[in-house]
Amino acid sequence: MRLTFALAGLAALVATGAQAQSSAPGGGEYGADLTRMITSVAGGACPDDIMGGQLLTACQTQLAGMQAGLSSLGAVESASLLQSQDATQGRIETYRVRFAGGQEMNWAIGVKVGGKYEAAFTRGD
Repeated sequence: MRLTFALAGLAALVATGAQAQSSAPGGGEYGADLTRMITSVAGGACPDDIMGGQLLTACQTQLAGMQAGLSSLGAVESASLLQSQDATQGRIETYRVRFAGGQEMNWAIGVKVGGKYEAAFTRGD
């Protein structure tokens, strides 16, 4: 199954690119929040305490489709940091997320403003 979810911030990040990019061995800063976001959306809720305004609006707009797709994958088993990037808008971390059903997908999360994320997305790869 191939899923694509592009929430707020993706177009801006792709357009400007990363200012600096580095592989990041070990753990990142955003993995637990990414896991929580995916789990919440799979359960039918957009976590407004960690999603900024644009991301929250995008999540609410896409919730029905994302919930069906994510819940079909099973629980998140792990999220392993692949890389971190410092973009103009803020830090972006990319994780390899493994689901209980065996599917693995790359997810990115970042652009933290006021303690909330403005970007979270996957291309389904």
